[in-house]
Amino acid sequence: MMQQANLTTISVSCCFYSGELIKDLNSSDEVTQQNALKAANGYIAVSDEHCGTKVDTTRINTNPPASACQTLQSDNPADFFKVMEKDAEIRRVRRLEQEKKATALKDRGNEAYAKEDYETAVKYYTDGLTELRDMQPLYTNRAQAFIKLGKYQEAIRDCEWALECNEGCIKAYLHMGKAYLALKKYNESRMCFEKILQIKPGKENLIKEHLNQVDLEERQNQELSAGAGVVQRSCRSHEDPSAAGQAVSAWPGALLLLWRIYNSG
Repeated sequence: MMQQANLTTISVSCCFYSGELIKDLNSSDEVTQQNALKAANGYIAVSDEHCGTKVDTTRINTNPPASACQTLQSDNPADFFKVMEKDAEIRRVRRLEQEKKATALKDRGNEAYAKEDYETAVKYYTDGLTELRDMQPLYTNRAQAFIKLGKYQEAIRDCEWALECNEGCIKAYLHMGKAYLALKKYNESRMCFEKILQIKPGKENLIKEHLNQVDLEERQNQELSAGAGVVQRSCRSHEDPSAAGQAVSAWPGALLLLWRIYNSG
């Protein structure tokens, strides 16, 4: 809908300035003609940006009819605007067709995801992105599937692409935060969740749960690392950890069991 509105705005702007441009294109002054030609090419560039399609800036189309190539040198500059508007309409229709195909593939991916067939879901989302590279939901949905498959780096990369499409995408920050947490990158994970609060302060309760989970897993990881160091030292010396000033009751069960097994023989 936004794409169509942008094209309409471009078309209206072109019509508004067409009289002045036609006058300047017909001017006997060469500098005035050149400035008018640059302005006309500017309208093409703006139109291309909103349609998401790159074209050669010296032509209306990447493969135009012969008559379109000669429009700028034509004795009737009004034809230029007719060709430009026709080209914009062609690209608008093409965009709608791509969106339709990409949406259908996204829906099939969602169905596969619901059945916990994450590999198939990734395939459908990828096929959808082949049709439309700037469809943000395809990136965030594929990132979610990647997380289920344990492919956290791929998930992070998709979230970054989603943010290129929509810098305020909450789902991108949410999935990225989960992926960083799985990689034990606690600071990065925490920053992702905090970013959501900046965008949507009303999500405080939900994000608080995620932040608490980050704090919990970071603390457990630190305790596990510290306990592993004590076990390693105790195993080397066959020393009871409590004799080394470590309270046995404070040890994680798995670490204490490891120490006892090691020293039982």
